[in-house]
Amino acid sequence: EVFFEAGIHGDEIGTVENIIRFARDLCKGYGTNTQITNLVNTREIFLLLMVNPDGRESMSRYNANYVDINRDGGYMWNGEGNSPAAWSQVETKAIRNFLNQRHFVVVRSLFLTLGATVLM
Repeated sequence: EVFFEAGIHGDEIGTVENIIRFARDLCKGYGTNTQITNLVNTREIFLLLMVNPDGRESMSRYNANYVDINRDGGYMWNGEGNSPAAWSQVETKAIRNFLNQRHFVVVRSLFLTLGATVLM
């Protein structure tokens, strides 16, 4: 199982585009490209296109509660980005719960600098 997420910062629209293009490439290459066909056949691939839809609408890194959800996770949480507590936001709770229910060997959060070619 592999999981890719994008759009944690609503104002970084390139990451969402990378996931969409990755999904397109998987679909178009399946059955014609042996590497892609093998990837799809041997893995469960989960793609989350938009972690922060509120931020996307306002073109901001913050969600509707004005929390930077990139700073809301539990690992090394220290109250940055207006986060009142680790896992305080509905978005981070949903992702945490989803991840805890699965057995992912790869979890990748895409940021603006990551290109779709790196995913292959």
